[in-house]
Amino acid sequence: MLLFIDTDAPLVGQLSSRPEISPDATVDTLRVDVLDAQNATHELQTLVVGGPANWPVSFGVQPRGQAEVRLRIYLFRRSFASPATETKNSIATVRAPPQVAIERYARVPFPTDGIHWRSRRG
Repeated sequence: MLLFIDTDAPLVGQLSSRPEISPDATVDTLRVDVLDAQNATHELQTLVVGGPANWPVSFGVQPRGQAEVRLRIYLFRRSFASPATETKNSIATVRAPPQVAIERYARVPFPTDGIHWRSRRG
């Protein structure tokens, strides 16, 4: 399944063209955690997304026997983040203070009908 994430949060890359935006209110980093059924991080990806050309972000997920995909979406300014002290499945991660980050959780069901593509390797 192909998923898209978009934002209307002010981006670091907009500072030169939008002087009304406070630099402290801008974001430039997106972290997406794929969660398992117990909401533990199964996979994660951190992306630099500081300019409008970086949005929307798209990525694919596979069912792996699940009826839905669970995501933790975390958008923040990298300069406010602490060093990589937290680990998720042995992967070092960064976090920003909650007052300067946007955090959302999503549960997206996988389709049960429609077109299904499967590639075969011979």
